[in-house]
Amino acid sequence: MFAEAERIAQLLVILFFPAMTGNDAADFLDNDSFWARHRVAVTSEAMREQLVRPEPAEIGHLLNDLGSPHFHARQRAMQRIRQLGPGAMEGLRRAADSHDPEIAFRAQRLVEYFEDRTTTTRVRRLMALKTLHHLEGDRCALLLRTVADDPHPMDVVEAEYARLLLMRQAPGAAASQAGARVSDETLLSDVWLLPASCGMVGQTTPWRQIPFSADELVRVGTSFGGVFGDSPSEATLRTHWAGMAPRIEDLISTVGYARLDAVTLGVSKDVGPGGGYCVIVGRGFYDRDRAGELLVGCGLDKRLEHGVPTYWADDEAVFLMPDHQRLVFAAGSQGQIPMRDLIEACRRGKGTLGENAAMARLVKSADRRHCVWAAAELPTAFTEVPFVNGLTEATAFADWDSDGVKATAVVRGKDEGAILAALTAMDGVLLVGRGEMKRQAESTPMIRPFYEAMKTIKHTRDGDTATITAQYAGPATDILWLPSAAMLQLNDL
Repeated sequence: MFAEAERIAQLLVILFFPAMTGNDAADFLDNDSFWARHRVAVTSEAMREQLVRPEPAEIGHLLNDLGSPHFHARQRAMQRIRQLGPGAMEGLRRAADSHDPEIAFRAQRLVEYFEDRTTTTRVRRLMALKTLHHLEGDRCALLLRTVADDPHPMDVVEAEYARLLLMRQAPGAAASQAGARVSDETLLSDVWLLPASCGMVGQTTPWRQIPFSADELVRVGTSFGGVFGDSPSEATLRTHWAGMAPRIEDLISTVGYARLDAVTLGVSKDVGPGGGYCVIVGRGFYDRDRAGELLVGCGLDKRLEHGVPTYWADDEAVFLMPDHQRLVFAAGSQGQIPMRDLIEACRRGKGTLGENAAMARLVKSADRRHCVWAAAELPTAFTEVPFVNGLTEATAFADWDSDGVKATAVVRGKDEGAILAALTAMDGVLLVGRGEMKRQAESTPMIRPFYEAMKTIKHTRDGDTATITAQYAGPATDILWLPSAAMLQLNDL
């Protein structure tokens, strides 16, 4: 149970943190290295052979032979179906319900045989599509469209990945961009999925984030050191990098293919020590059936609530899986998760946040074109924090690229005096904090970028509104190394 949970957590962390090569699981696997491990030549012909599907006529004939009165004919049919691969699964599942007990028995055995091997075959087929796209570019568009538009796909995951590759071929798509671009309308629909009682919302889009390369991993790793010990050597870091591919291949084979395009967060306005809840909406693509099986394997309780599969860890945490594109996680004090609202939102594709006039106004006013953005009505639970007391709402955004990190927040107070008091309190906290962080940076190199960023924090005031900015002029990976180093060391990659 714990091994399955660990695999799920590892894949989510790898996809979420901009520490590797993208937000799509298949992008973590190098084409040449993958096929070298599987002893397959990296040629167009070899890739197309990986994608061959059995002809329906042959499958029908073989399925009939499963019920042949001759033992050797039945055995030959089973052997040939195994050779054809999981493309025969659709016919086999129908045959498993045959009125002929011999056909039904043998078809069910073959279904179980392929189910044990489908994930490994899936990774090979996905990598064949990816490699073919790399080798042929636009010349493989017809094949990709055939897979993407197949009304009866052998695998919905494969069809989705073909659509992603076609999207990357579209005019204006950046060849180096790891993730699929998602429209603002689609991203905003995930925000509106949240309940009306949310007082804070935010969103991050991993495909807008800068990834690490092997050389960049070595640069920041040797410059800033490890989280839990001495600074790793260049050889150690390159070994970590080389060892990622088989681990990630195993994760994909076990957990299933996944792509993370956006993460949306909603927190109830009454959140605090005594209650409240949070909702996380993940957008991208995942194998809903496989994910559900894994969650049940982790000990979660599966329920079907008004047509929406839900998986309960306990009374205070639940996963909802409305479709292959969205996964919803909610956690909160017992009885405070708004399940009725969430289930109805999953069914309709729209929640009730838009009915909260104040939050709807803040969301619409937020600049959502960035790696991360957030909007909040500041809850009463935060009034004990000196430089938050008296503030009523805030919006913020941040970006990072090879030129550095920039962050901006716009906050409003209940009046001009409140905003002035909050800024004065913030200046006092920063004065003390800079001194403490400077001392830490002297002994812990990876703290230095944060100290440099903290020194740049500035604010301007206009009536009851203040704008606060901060930046770091070095490569963004200097800042992002902290969570990435923690992930590398915790997972022993």
